[in-house]
Amino acid sequence: MFWRRRVVAVGLALCCLGIARQAGAAFGGTTLAASDARPPVVVTYVVQPGDTLWSIAERIAPDEDPRSVVDELRDARDSDVLYPGETIRFVAE
Repeated sequence: MFWRRRVVAVGLALCCLGIARQAGAAFGGTTLAASDARPPVVVTYVVQPGDTLWSIAERIAPDEDPRSVVDELRDARDSDVLYPGETIRFVAE
């Protein structure tokens, strides 16, 4: 007689755990593992005479494709013209 109650109690507990797990996933739950994502870094660069968007892109993001960095710089500045002494801020991710 007691074993039936125990089986029912264990079954209910397992159902509750399963529901809680699915609810956590549905509400954007995450795993406890550390994320590999790094926070963005703001790079400040002062334009030197003779600099181009391409040369700046290669300096501030050497591990990335310069074409995408040049596009981001162009979009952020709304211009291709560089002036020596101008400060450029770039968010490297």
